[in-house]
This record gives sequence, C-alpha cells and structure tokens, in this order.
Amino acid sequence: MDKLTKETLNAVPDAINQKSIKFEIDILTRNRFHAFLQKRGWAPTKRSYEIRPIVLGNLLRISKLLLTIDPAEFSGGNFISTSHLLIANHTDTLAKIVAIGVQNSRNEPSEELVSTIRDNLTSGELIGLLNGVMKQMDLNSFIGSIILIKGLNVLESAEKKNEPKEVSPLTQGS
Repeated sequence: MDKLTKETLNAVPDAINQKSIKFEIDILTRNRFHAFLQKRGWAPTKRSYEIRPIVLGNLLRISKLLLTIDPAEFSGGNFISTSHLLIANHTDTLAKIVAIGVQNSRNEPSEELVSTIRDNLTSGELIGLLNGVMKQMDLNSFIGSIILIKGLNVLESAEKKNEPKEVSPLTQGS
C-alpha cells in the first residue's frame, strides 16, 4: 500500500466519527443594561460552539475569502503600520471565516454570529480558532482526491525529475 492510501485509511475513523472542535466564547457586556441582564442570568455570559469537518461548499467559500488576502500586503516598511492596515482590511474576513467554519451549512453565516466572533474574541483566540478551521478543512484529503481522480502520483513525478535521462547509443556523441 502506498503512503496516500495508508493516510486515507487512517483518516477514515476520524471522518466517520466527525470529531469536532468545541469552544466557548465569553460574551462581553455591551452596556450597563446588558451587564444587569447578564448578572440576573437573563442574558448569556458564554456561548458554546463547535467546528465540525468542513463540507465542500464551505471549503470553497473559505478558500475564496483566503484568496482576498494579498500576500503583498505583508511586505512593507513599518511593521506597526502594516499590522494596522491588515487589521483594518481583514478583521471582518477572518471573523467570517471562523463563522463559516462554525455554521458549516449551505447558508451564509448570520451577521450576528460574525459580530459575536469579531466583538468578543482576542487576537490570540482568533488565531486558535482559525487554526481549528484550517484543520477541519482537511486540505490533504481534498488534494488526495484530486490526485486520485487525475491518476497522478506525486512521488513518481519527483522520482522522474531526479532520474538521469537515458542516452541512446545511436545519438551518443553526435
């Protein structure tokens, strides 16, 4: 059995079990009235979510959003000004990526979910959730399915590049 087949067979139990990433978001108070409601237990102080393996439609949606982030924006003079530019341009994009991963359905995520993520997460929590979404996207399996359909073998291609070319005795020395 080749390596890709072994990896695919090893991933089958996780896919069948659909392991999900569970997390909670602490809901920050918006004003005094909201704080009063939370104190009385009439408004939630935490919300629980989970990120299940991403379906293909959302894989496409997330990939399109990721492509809107231009790598050239990372190169620039001043780190601080570049950071603020990236924050201003892509905070909503990153929050929407997490929201798509959480909702994981055919519908667009609600603006309430996107704003809950944007307004209640720190940048450290956001990177952790983005890492979870990327894990649940399982790009290796998607690429493996493309390779399977096309009949390509990545290892054979690499070996062919490294092999010396055969020289025919008839053309040798001409």
